Amino acid sequence: MGRRILEGVGPVKIFGTSYEVKASVSKANAYSAHADQTELLDWVGRVRETGDPRHVFLVHGEEEAALGLAELLREKAFQNVEVPERGQSFEV
Repeated sequence: MGRRILEGVGPVKIFGTSYEVKASVSKANAYSAHADQTELLDWVGRVRETGDPRHVFLVHGEEEAALGLAELLREKAFQNVEVPERGQSFEV
C-alpha cells in the first residue's frame, strides 16, 4: 500500500473501508531499513545453520515479490514456504 500511496493512487482501502489520501508524501531513497532479496536469502541461510525451520511464512511486502522469494526458497530446499492470504490459518 505504501508504494500505491507514494504513486498517488487513491482512494485506498484499509480493512474494507475506502479513504482518500490527504497526506503530502515524499520518498527517501538513501535510508531504507528493508532487506533486499539477496540479504533475506543470506539471513535465511544463516538461520538454517542452527537447524532447518519447519515452516517459512512470507507475510510482508507485495504479493509478486513474496511469491518470487518463496520460489527461490523452495529452490534452496526449504520445503514448507507459504505466502498466506489474509485470514488464512495454518497448523504448525
